[in-house]
Amino acid sequence: MNESNTPGVGSILAASNLESIPEAHCYLFYSGNRVDLTRFGPEAEMPISEFVYERSIGPNDIGQGKRQLHKQYILDQYGREVVERIWKIREQCINALST
Repeated sequence: MNESNTPGVGSILAASNLESIPEAHCYLFYSGNRVDLTRFGPEAEMPISEFVYERSIGPNDIGQGKRQLHKQYILDQYGREVVERIWKIREQCINALST
């Protein structure tokens, strides 16, 4: 997640000396195509074409299961000492998008 693909998070990332932050994103894979049902507005015109990591999950995994996968990815990539820091910055970004 960065200002380019998620307008509104750039100032939060900059304040944390980050250019981007890993974000778990769900989409529907149907008939060989990704269908993104969560993005809208100008950013929806730019489909996400590159993913760092993809994993199939079921509908029951979208809540807590997705959160656990996301935190595990952060842990694996950056180490235990920064998981909570990155997660707090992520939450600030999500809050900024909702206002």
